[in-house]
Amino acid sequence: MSPHLYSVTRTWPAQLAIFWIAAAWLATGLYIGPSRLGRDPAFQRAGVNFLFIALLLMVLISLLPIGLLQTVASVNHGMWYALSAEFMQLPHMETLRWLRVVGDTVFTIGTLARGWFVLTLTVRNKSAAKARTE
Repeated sequence: MSPHLYSVTRTWPAQLAIFWIAAAWLATGLYIGPSRLGRDPAFQRAGVNFLFIALLLMVLISLLPIGLLQTVASVNHGMWYALSAEFMQLPHMETLRWLRVVGDTVFTIGTLARGWFVLTLTVRNKSAAKARTE
């Protein structure tokens, strides 16, 4: 295997695969809430789109540019330079890593809102069940 190809396969595709798994877990969570409720909650579509946009922001603003820059550095200077701390500490690489905070923040807000929805749904269902038994 070419060292350049190894460098490409070691960086952003693996991170994208992890994001894909995280998105699948997120989609499962988005399915469980409405299935327990028996109907789609208000703003379901907006919440799903919000979290999807957050994932896209993380990938497009940070992971993809960093992976492409590592690929170019690997081709021009070698794989070890592209994976080194020296390369990762370059000013433009640090800026790209910090830009990921935008997507992380949007994702965190969406996840917390979704968690609040599930928590209130659970409390509401338990109080309704308790009222029926009394």
